[in-house]
Amino acid sequence: MSDQDNNEVTEHGIHWKTWGFAPHKLSIREDFAYQNERIFVGIRGVLENNEGRCMDNENDRLIVCNSVFNWIKQNLL
Repeated sequence: MSDQDNNEVTEHGIHWKTWGFAPHKLSIREDFAYQNERIFVGIRGVLENNEGRCMDNENDRLIVCNSVFNWIKQNLL
């Protein structure tokens, strides 16, 4: 049984079995789209700033991961 089987979607919103009711609101969808775009652009910027790093090198991978983490911490938390 999938998660969708546990929830009821109506024209007014989603009735989550575990979390209650979530109305469909355009502003919520717009906020979600904006947040997704912001995350994508931010992480892309971090990766562009680290484009000289080699992903075959563990130390470079850790540096890039740390850079992404720092961006998330500064911008989303």
